[in-house]
Amino acid sequence: MTSHSPLLLSIVTNVAFVLTMLCFVSGIPVCLEMIRNKSTGKVDPAPFLAMILSCLLWGRYGQLIQDNMMIRINVIGLAFAVSYTSVFVMMAEKRPLAVKKVIYTLLLSLVIVTVASSTSDMVFFSGLAAAASSVVSSASPLAGLGEVIRTKSTESLPFLLIFLSFLVTAAWFTYGVLVGDSFIVVQNFISWVICSSQLSLFAIYPTKSKVQ
Repeated sequence: MTSHSPLLLSIVTNVAFVLTMLCFVSGIPVCLEMIRNKSTGKVDPAPFLAMILSCLLWGRYGQLIQDNMMIRINVIGLAFAVSYTSVFVMMAEKRPLAVKKVIYTLLLSLVIVTVASSTSDMVFFSGLAAAASSVVSSASPLAGLGEVIRTKSTESLPFLLIFLSFLVTAAWFTYGVLVGDSFIVVQNFISWVICSSQLSLFAIYPTKSKVQ
């Protein structure tokens, strides 16, 4: 634990919490659009599935280090992620494939938690797994990078989610520095760099496709 002002930590914690909540609810417009169109359209499920994995692993890490705020926010995030994924599955044209992806994600989470819990240092390996999952979660919008390059458009990328992730990772990086948690610091720095690169795509490509 590093030396810091309790007031500063409280402010950063609250800012991180609020920004994370905003990041969680940013998927609502996407889901409403899918429901309205009765189709998933160009929406990729990767961010939702990565969110499930990340929240499960960070929740487990928070439990091990007894960080109640971390546990609380990841339980809330998991509820949102499951809801978003459920909407995607219901609206998916290839529903069996969507269900298969969800099952694979849950199995992967179970395997990671089980393996980490069976090691001599559960905290270290759980933190490492959680940090890795968050990096994957931050990079998940890039699953549609091929579509972006092909159409020369960022229409398929969730700008609001990426922008909020950019702010969230900065806030959690600061939180990690204040509490002296290297997993939080390193993961959020890497994720911030990834989010920055994703935002740069919006400056390069328009939001409407040029390919019909």
